[in-house]
Amino acid sequence: MAAGPAIPRFGGWVDLYARYRPAYPAALIARLADATRHHGLCVELGAGTGQATEPLLALFDRVIAVEPDPAMARALDPHPRLRVVEARAEDALLAAGEADAVAAFTALHWMPVERVLDRAAGWLRPEGVFFACGLAPAQFPGAPAAVSSVLRAYAGRWRGHTHQRLTTWRSVAACLTDAAAFTGVEAFEVYADFSWTPREAAGFLLSTSFGQAFAQATGDADLAFETLTQDLATAARGGLIAVRIPVEGALARRR
Repeated sequence: MAAGPAIPRFGGWVDLYARYRPAYPAALIARLADATRHHGLCVELGAGTGQATEPLLALFDRVIAVEPDPAMARALDPHPRLRVVEARAEDALLAAGEADAVAAFTALHWMPVERVLDRAAGWLRPEGVFFACGLAPAQFPGAPAAVSSVLRAYAGRWRGHTHQRLTTWRSVAACLTDAAAFTGVEAFEVYADFSWTPREAAGFLLSTSFGQAFAQATGDADLAFETLTQDLATAARGGLIAVRIPVEGALARRR
């Protein structure tokens, strides 16, 4: 069987990711807090540069951040209650039955889901919670026609750089429903709203796997960033751009 496209590694654009990826909405962390009976240990899978790690540290006594990309792992801010494990989620060697929650923020779709869910169930205490979410495509409510035109043009260019994992991905709820180790699946959707400068909007769009793949394919990723920024700035006439990002996911308890 022919191998599929390689899973993207995000360490090559750590600075872009850390600077332009937004924080997750507070309502998302509140949902995890309400679902988790104890707040001792959380295992975070695919921690990246830590957009979710800080709020998890505010909720749990300890966090183990599992991140396979060395550059991303090094970007995580040190904390006395944080342990960083540089490994793929399916390979991480963690103690059994100790975690109150295992969480994955915009990362599960890059993992071998069945294997990861099986490992996660082993790390969780009885009735511990598995929680995963991901960013749906950004929306631009009320965008001027010129901004919408720029975004449509770029979307056409990015389409050919979209990884098949994103086009064939099943929802977290569907994955958890099929996993024998979990029960009580609850799907959810929350929204994150922002008013971004053209540079901030461009930075976010190019921090995505397809945006960065497109930028790299141009042969000059920095120029691609500057070009998109300028195109958006011209279209927005120097104003801010309203952005709404749906965050979709699900949680379930270990049986």
